[in-house]
Amino acid sequence: MFRPSLVLSCCWHTRQASGPAKLNLGWFFFSGNGWCHINRSPTIPLGEVADIVRGVSFDKSEVLDTPRSGYVPILRAGNIATKLNTCDDLVWVPEARVGVEQFLKRDDVAICMSSGSPAVVGKTAQLTSDWRGSVGAFCAIIRFRDLNPRFGAYWLRSPGFMAWRDSQAQGANIQNLRKAELDRLPIPLPPLAEQARIVQLLDEVEALRRLRTQSDRRTADLIPSLFDQMFGEGKDFPSRKLVEICGFITKGTTPRACDIKDNGDPGDIPFLKVYSITDAGSIEFHSVPSFISKHLHEGLLARSKVYPNDVLMNIVGPPLGKIGIVPPEYPEWNINQAIAIFRQR
Repeated sequence: MFRPSLVLSCCWHTRQASGPAKLNLGWFFFSGNGWCHINRSPTIPLGEVADIVRGVSFDKSEVLDTPRSGYVPILRAGNIATKLNTCDDLVWVPEARVGVEQFLKRDDVAICMSSGSPAVVGKTAQLTSDWRGSVGAFCAIIRFRDLNPRFGAYWLRSPGFMAWRDSQAQGANIQNLRKAELDRLPIPLPPLAEQARIVQLLDEVEALRRLRTQSDRRTADLIPSLFDQMFGEGKDFPSRKLVEICGFITKGTTPRACDIKDNGDPGDIPFLKVYSITDAGSIEFHSVPSFISKHLHEGLLARSKVYPNDVLMNIVGPPLGKIGIVPPEYPEWNINQAIAIFRQR
């Protein structure tokens, strides 16, 4: 059994990791944009493992915006997000308009087939519970037969699929995907047992990502509340100027672009930019790391050296005034000119 954290670290690279990990990474890898497949698996046309059902056509005069007996709720492109939203922004049409095969079933995937926004075409979301309704004419339903439906749903959210979408969407004003092309789309076909194992691992990672998002939101809500409790109206604390309690206040220096490296060599110094300071008050360095040479750090940028526990604030925005404390991960850091340093006496 693999720990989700191990899955994250192993899946970052397109090549299989060495060492104790035995997970076959040939099907998917993780990138900043999500999951995508690696072209080492056999493929099969999507139409051979799934039915693609066109959405419901109806006349505008038949549409209701509230439920009524004999009417069926219809989802549109706006209901397709990270999850399928079956509660809000629905329209209702006469049930006679909806064919038997057009009713959504659990595990079906809704896909936007046509939109004036290129970013919306090809959006997909899976129905994960029982719900009686269908999708509109600008959408379609993908109903997997001989493929794990969760595996198929993950693949339809991958950059690999979105790249195919970008190559197929046609139209000057309205972008469209054709059912015939979707039928012929090659989709990876690992053995069913491997599909199930991949789904389990991706489900675990998705759960971790949701927890991280929830934690970030709670932190963002909590910090202002705590600050108000400690320093808000009615709190009679003595005040002093920062210059009286800080032994050092200055701003950073920006070197030439060619002197900033994405990957550091031994002895190089981590270099912080505005986006390294998070809204939650922490320093996030490793998502987009930058480094400068030790020579530059000791020379041109010597004034803007920072150390663990220094307080940083961005002075160029928006948003202005984000605060972060330098972590102890490196003994010395450096910053660009959009960040100010406050070092306590």
